Parts: sequence; C-alpha cells; structure tokens
Amino acid sequence: MKAAEIGSRKYVVFDEDCPGFGLCVFESGRKGFVLIYRAAGRQRRFTIGTWPSWSVTAARDEAKRLKRDIDRGEDPMDVRTSARHAPTMEELVERYIDEHLPKLSASSSKDQASMLKTLVLPDWRTRKVPTSRRPMSTGS
Repeated sequence: MKAAEIGSRKYVVFDEDCPGFGLCVFESGRKGFVLIYRAAGRQRRFTIGTWPSWSVTAARDEAKRLKRDIDRGEDPMDVRTSARHAPTMEELVERYIDEHLPKLSASSSKDQASMLKTLVLPDWRTRKVPTSRRPMSTGS
C-alpha cells in the first residue's frame, strides 16, 4: 500500500485475486479500497474504507462478501442510500401518533403517546430506522 505512488490524478490499482476490487489512490495521497461492479446495467463504485484503517485482507474479504450480495441481486449502493434516507425514530413515532392513536380510546391514546414521548424518544429520537429487504426471523 505504501508503494502506491501519488500521481497527478486519482487512479485504481486492481487486485488480481478479486475482480473489481482495488485501491484508489487520490492526488492528495489518501488511499481507499473500492469495489467496482455492475448492477441493473449501471457501473457502480462502492467505497469500502480507507487505508490504513482497513487492512488489505479485511477490505478484500469485505469485497468478496459484497460480491456475493451482488450475485444475489442486491446493490450495496442502494442499501447504503436507503439507510441514509431512512426515517428517524421521531418521524415514525409522529406518524404512529397521527395514524393509529386516533383509532384508540382516549385513555389508551394518551398513555401510548406519553410512553413514546417520555421513554422512547429521549434516547432514540435521531436514530435512523432502515427498512429491511430480508424477512424477519420468527424466533423459532
């Protein structure tokens, strides 16, 4: 990794063992591991992490895991984008209060709203709640 020279523009040094995986060397000298792949007919570039925070071995293993997901039809960039745009817990609580509490009795509605606002929101208000594409386990 240290041997990758800084150039006048960024470039990628590809790995021989894992097609599409490589080290991107930036003009600034920063280096990051990337996976270049195709999904839905589009070429995508997924940044795995920076060197030396990620070792070559760990980044290669992550690239192989991502390639398995891609082979199953998943797009890692879509997963990352969906997580970034996921609603916050506060947004979901407000939606629950607006849509479901009016259907309950006044006392039940008041109790649930109070619990959500005093027990859930103080610690979870800004947390993102991504949707899952995989079915939840039934716990059996």
